Amino acid sequence: MSVPYKNLKWGVFTSPQSGTKEFEMYIIENKSDLNKFFKVYGTSPLLKSVWEKYVGKDIILVYSNGCSWCTENIIDSTHPSSFNRVRLGQLTK
Repeated sequence: MSVPYKNLKWGVFTSPQSGTKEFEMYIIENKSDLNKFFKVYGTSPLLKSVWEKYVGKDIILVYSNGCSWCTENIIDSTHPSSFNRVRLGQLTK
């Protein structure tokens, strides 16, 4: 799974479920990332209001389709639904 918009902040992850298989997800760490994401994918008022509650407290990870999301778990990387960041992706202009 890879992200189509490499101009948004993204990273490479693994999980206990995927083992060593790597996949890409968008990373939203602050309001700037959030605004850039919605500029590309369009603004969903409901989703934006939910995500705004997390920004600054948690790191939001978004799948390549732009619809499914979760928060990054940095406390327990062994939980089955944890997403472990391998590296940040290179941004393109």
